Amino acid sequence: MAPRQCFDLSETDLQRNYGPGKWNIRQILHHLTDLDYLFIGRLKKVMAEPKQNE
Repeated sequence: MAPRQCFDLSETDLQRNYGPGKWNIRQILHHLTDLDYLFIGRLKKVMAEPKQNE
C-alpha cells in the first residue's frame, strides 16, 4: 500500500486486520511510524560519532 493511499482509508478500513490475532492497519501504520522515528535517531547518533579505526 502506497503512503498516499493510507490517507484515504476509512475508520472501518483502519480497523481491518488480515487474520485473528493479527495487527490491524492502524496498528501497522503506527508501528512503521515508530520504527522510522527510532531508526532516524539511531542513524543520527551513529553519524555523529567519530569514525573508529579498525
